[in-house]
Amino acid sequence: MADCIYNISLKTLLGAKSGTIELFNRDGVITGFLNILGKHNAFKGTLDNNGVCSFSGNIVTLVQSIPYVAKGYADEKRIDLDLICKRYKFHLTGTV
Repeated sequence: MADCIYNISLKTLLGAKSGTIELFNRDGVITGFLNILGKHNAFKGTLDNNGVCSFSGNIVTLVQSIPYVAKGYADEKRIDLDLICKRYKFHLTGTV
């Protein structure tokens, strides 16, 4: 899969938050940035040939940094993930 920038919506307890994901794929090793809540949050993980991906990072807010593991699907047109945090699970969707 080629590198992609997705326009995303993250469903949170306080409603949907919009942003972007910049995803860079190097032979199944993915890195990138979750740009949300005005912050540029780095992540890294894996992506297989079927589009199944998993990565981890932190969402930085005004008052805290929230570690998460993201699991789901990504291809050159769309992304669909669950962000699993210590207490909550948030759903993220997006398109190129």
